[in-house]
Parts: sequence; C-alpha cells; structure tokens
Amino acid sequence: MILSKTKLLTLICILICIQNTDAQIKYGVSQGFPITYKDQILEKPFLGGLNSPQFSEIDLNGDGVMDLVVFDRSDFKIFPFIKVRKGNYQYAPKYEFELPKGKNIYITGDLNSDGQMEIFTLTTNGELEIQMNITKPSDSKLTFNNLGPWYYRNQYDSNQTILYNPLSFSNTITDLPGILDLDNDGDLDLVSYDPFNLTYFMFSDVRAEKKWSKDTFEFQNMDYCYGYFWEGFDNQIKLNTCPYSMKLKPRHVGGASCWFFDEDNDGDKEMYLANLDFRRITKLENGKSQFKTYYDTFISVDTLFLDGKSFDSYIFPAGYMIDVNDDELTDMIIAPNSAVDGKESDQVQVYLNKGTKNKADFKYSQNNFITEQMLDLGGKTSPLFIDLDADGDLDLLVANNGDFHNTQGLHDKVACFMNTGTKNTPNFEYLTDDYLKTKDSSIQQIMLTSGDIDNDGDIDVLFGTMQGFVYWYENIAGKNNPSQFKFKSNDLLNYKRKSGESSFAPSVYDYNKDGINDILVGLYNGKILLFEGKNGKVPTYELKSSSAWGMKGNEWLENVSDPTFASYGYSAPAIGDLNNDGEMEVVVGNYFGQPRIYHIENHPYTDSLIAEENFIHYISESDTIGSYFVGGKNTPAIADLNGDSIPEIIFGNLRGGLVFTKNLVSKNSVSTDKIVKRHVLNLSPNPLKSGEMALISSPELQKSWKVNIYNSVGMLIKQSVINKNEKEISVNMPYDSGVYFVELMSTDYSQTANGKLLILK
Repeated sequence: MILSKTKLLTLICILICIQNTDAQIKYGVSQGFPITYKDQILEKPFLGGLNSPQFSEIDLNGDGVMDLVVFDRSDFKIFPFIKVRKGNYQYAPKYEFELPKGKNIYITGDLNSDGQMEIFTLTTNGELEIQMNITKPSDSKLTFNNLGPWYYRNQYDSNQTILYNPLSFSNTITDLPGILDLDNDGDLDLVSYDPFNLTYFMFSDVRAEKKWSKDTFEFQNMDYCYGYFWEGFDNQIKLNTCPYSMKLKPRHVGGASCWFFDEDNDGDKEMYLANLDFRRITKLENGKSQFKTYYDTFISVDTLFLDGKSFDSYIFPAGYMIDVNDDELTDMIIAPNSAVDGKESDQVQVYLNKGTKNKADFKYSQNNFITEQMLDLGGKTSPLFIDLDADGDLDLLVANNGDFHNTQGLHDKVACFMNTGTKNTPNFEYLTDDYLKTKDSSIQQIMLTSGDIDNDGDIDVLFGTMQGFVYWYENIAGKNNPSQFKFKSNDLLNYKRKSGESSFAPSVYDYNKDGINDILVGLYNGKILLFEGKNGKVPTYELKSSSAWGMKGNEWLENVSDPTFASYGYSAPAIGDLNNDGEMEVVVGNYFGQPRIYHIENHPYTDSLIAEENFIHYISESDTIGSYFVGGKNTPAIADLNGDSIPEIIFGNLRGGLVFTKNLVSKNSVSTDKIVKRHVLNLSPNPLKSGEMALISSPELQKSWKVNIYNSVGMLIKQSVINKNEKEISVNMPYDSGVYFVELMSTDYSQTANGKLLILK
C-alpha cells in the first residue's frame, strides 16, 4: 500500500505519540481542601460552579428512589446527585461516566412506560436525540442505547418518498421544550415554541392511539397552535385565538422555555412559560377538564402564582417540577435558561409547594439550591497560587467576572483567599472580592499568572484581558516580604495584535534558561505566542513565535465533512514539572473542556509537538473510571499544595467555579523508564477491516489493565478493561481506515503496553 504525503505525516505523528505516551501523566479529580467563603465552610468547594443548570430526575443507583441529574447548558457539564435522605442530595460523579453526553437540553422521561427514564438531548445540529435506558436489574452500571434522530413522521400520504424527518429545533441555544405525558394516555408528548409565528406546537407519541407495543413509538405534529393562544410581540398572552386558519399543520421549529404541572389535580396540566429578553414567568390555567374541550385550552393568565409575586429576578428563566423535600408535593425549581451571559450566582431558586395535592401553593425557599455546596464566583474564573504574606505557604487569587447579571461582564475582579493552614495542609479563607482593585476599571476576562519579571527577587502579578493586553502589577515589597502590588503597565508586551489574537492568557517561563523570564500567551484562536524577555530590570519583549511548539487549544471536529480543528480555542497555558522528573510541561486549558499537556523540554519552539490528552480522570475506590470533563473555558494553575514535590492542578472555568486535581503517581513511584515495565502488545488481526473485531491480549495475567484506543489525532475513541487472569478481549473497530493507537496501563501504573492497529478500507 502506497501512503499519500498526508497519510505518511499522520503515521509519523502516531509513532511520535507512541514514544511520548510511555510515561503518561495521570491526574485525578479530588475533593481538595477546605475553603471558607463569607463565613461558610463549603461542603464541596471544587464542584466547579453552575451558570444555566437544568434539573431532571432519574434513578442512578437502582434503589427505586429518583435521584437528580443537573446539566449546565453553558458548557454541557453533567452533575449526578444521589438522593441520600429527605431533601438531601450527595454529589456522585462516577455516574457522569455512565450517563450519555448531551448538548443544549437534557430532559428525562419514560418513553416506553417501563419505569426507567430515557434521556432527551440534542445533537450538534439541533436534532432531537433519544437515549433509551436499557439498564437491567442485574447490571452494575447504567446502560443506554442511542435510538438515532428519525422520530418525526410527516403527516402526508403514505406514498410520499420520505415519511420521517429528524425532530429538530430552530433555536438550539435558547429552546427548552416540555417533554411529558400531557394527555394522560401513557406516552410522551413534546411542546415547544415557534418563534416565527409566536405559537406553541405539540408533537405527540401515537403509540397509545395505534395500540403499538411499548417499545414502538412515533411523534406526530398534533397541534400547531397548542392551548389555543398566541403571544403578542410585547410578550402578552392572547387567549382563545389562533392567528392561522389551519389549527393543525405539520411544522417543527423551536424557541423559549416551557414546563407543565397539574396544579389542581383535575387531569389536565397548567403551562408555565418564559421568553428570551423577558423576566416574567406566566402561568396559563388549563380548562380542558373543566369545559370538556377536545384540545388543551387555556382560560386564564396568572403572573403572581409564585408566593403572590411576579417573577422579576433575571431574564429568561426556566422551571423544573421536582419534589425537593420529599413531602409528596411537587415543588418548582427556577434557573436561568440562557446559554451565556445570564444570571450566574444565587440563581437557582426553589419554591416549595406548601399547598395540597388538589391546590398547589408555591412559596419561596432559597436561591442557592445545589450551588450552596460549591464555590461559585459567577463566571470565567482564573486561579493563581502565590505566597502573598511571605509565611511560606501559598495563598489563592481567583479572577472572575462576578455575576454577569450585575456586571454585564465589564467589571472583572480578583478574589483573595488567604491560606490559614500549613504548607502541607492548606486551609483557605476568603479575604476580599477585589484584591487588585480592578472591578471599576471595565476590564474583561482577567487571566492571572505570576513571576519575577523585573529580576528584583520578588514575585509580580500579571494578567491578560479579552481585548488582548497584558497588565503588570509590580511587587514593590522586596524579597521575602509580604506582597505590595503597584499597577505598572496595561500593555507590558507592547505588541500589535493580528486577527484572532485576543483573550490573552499569559504564563511566565524562562524557556531559554538565560535568567530572564519569558512569557507564553494563549489566544482566542487557540494558538500560543512566545515572547522572549530582553531586559531583566526594565522588562521588554520580542515575539519569537506565533504558534510556539505547535501547541493549541482548539477542539478537533470529527462531525464535519472534512474533519479539522475549530477556529477558536481560548488557549490558557500554565507551566510546571508535573511528574517530578526535572523537566517542565505545559498544561494548555481551552474552551472545549479537555486540557492538554505538551512536553516542551529539549524541543525548539519551532517543533510541532503531539499533545498528551485525557490525562485527568475520576477515581472511585482507588480505580480509574474514565476521562473527566473539566469544564468549558478551563484555565489551569499549577502548584504544590501538600508539600510532596508533585504539583496539583486547579482549573477555573466559565461556570465560575474551580476543579481540583492531583497527580495519581506519588513522588516515589513516578513513571520513568527505570520504574515502569513495558510490554510488547499483541494485536490481531493487524491490519484489519473496518467493523472487524480486534483481539487485544493481556501482557500479564496477574494484572488488571485499562485499555485506551486513540485515533490518528490522539483523541480517545474507546475504553475497555482486561481483568486480572483474563487472557484477552475482543473490541469492535467500526472506524474509518487509518492508524489507531492502543494503550494498556496496569491499574497500579507499574506496567504499560503500547501498539498500533491499521484499519484498511
């Protein structure tokens, strides 16, 4: 077989990747250390914050009790919570790896009436995706089957060529449909907004009407003007009217948020709705049962049903009907529905139902449901560890944009947490929300770093901004003294930016070891600039590379006709010796949620290096479960916080929280050539055809092995396990032709094996 130039380069990259992954770095998500914030010791400070959460119920652990799944629309992060006792939820991250990924919406509902909740979400293109829950009582974990997108039947004659279309939504970043059994016939219905005609439409599953089996379903458009009302352009409700001569009409578009609940227990459901750019929540009383109408028909409008007041807390709310306190009455959770730039703190409101089953009465209870467990500073956090008081331990600064609802993203500030513990046992207590006095300066998206850039022996603070500047705050205290920062410059680099070179994220590092610190700068376009320091006392800089070491933060897009990297990445570099081998690594945070590691030591900055990916894992009962989604727009800070000489990595994110990770290899068992035993991996058949089964043999029967399979660009595509005393496993390879990398790692990280599979057409 003759390889094209492109395929040859790909093969070379794979071989380099094989060499570089022998000593792969592994970090695990941890609970971290205590943080006291505004006189409250936070139970789970490093959960990462919430911006636009959605709430659904599902039985995660098979105990017959409905647990909670929180899905944040801002970056598609999934938070599973087990209900442990009345009104109490415990974070259970291991279920994140059992639940299917989703985009924009994440709603549960029992599609086939078997008592198990399916998951309704969207594809990248906005098409409805149903994940069927096929978990069996004997299964040790949740199992789902993607049913594919073709659920909607056109209401045309059967002689039409195409009878089914994907059920899609026109406004994927704003629409929140209602998915529930509206007509009490035992199957699910779907109601969503038509922003073009200001009406709502309903798709119904016709399983019950057609007397199909429970595992057969089909959505049809049953009502083009659901509830027989429409909304005026001023957000006012127009009852008992529909602006179109045909009430029933096939159509599928979307927008707005809506949810439902039978407040008076009369068999029909009231509707609650909210719209983009408006604060109000409107309840529509359903008169179907009262007036014996064939269709759901709304007869009254109420905006004062929440504790006798009109909702006015923030723009574009959405509601979720869940019995929060286990009193057998359904409560209402209200949270923002905006994908970006909405209410970002104290935004998850709970209205407890203080009425009866026949007459709901929603009373305000709290505005920090779930978020009360975590540190949440609003949005777009960037952490930095630095010894501010010269006591020998590291303190914590966290840049953030506060709550966008209040700041409009124009008043970024830096919160300060002082370490009142010891060098080996940190304990952080909140000091101030504006340590550098920036919140009245209209600075946007502060990205922190530190370093001695004027060679006077003390550590200065720098930060980048969305506009593409690097600010310098000089430490004028002198070496070994408590820090005193003085603003020195808002354009330290004196650099003329090019297109795409915004959202600066700097990191200080003496790359050429000349005693003068240099600066790496991550960019919106995903690349990283390298500036060489030219003067130790009066810092000046020269651009050396616009794409240093080929590092990037861009996501690899596989769901396009010509796979490529995304045009943006929000790269955020941080430098540290992650495995205590004396060589520095660069951790590159990014927008898409999975940070990367680059091994830059002994490489000229003109080299294009292969990234180490999927290095952050969730650990349960001392076992690695899977690669952990850190969060959108993650920004790393590297520091040794427990005195073991191996640094921890803490990540900020766009949800306004922090995520704590620690190295899974101790100081005395670092993965090096002398310690880690390597095996030759036996793979057969090799080459093989797409869709064939690959046989992966165990290098040693006395070990259990984690199996990772990567594609040609280093993206993890499949995971499995070879258990102790298991001779081999068979893995399906339904992938395109090319070279694939197979990595085995023993669960104690003492042994590894690598190999490559070639798939032919």
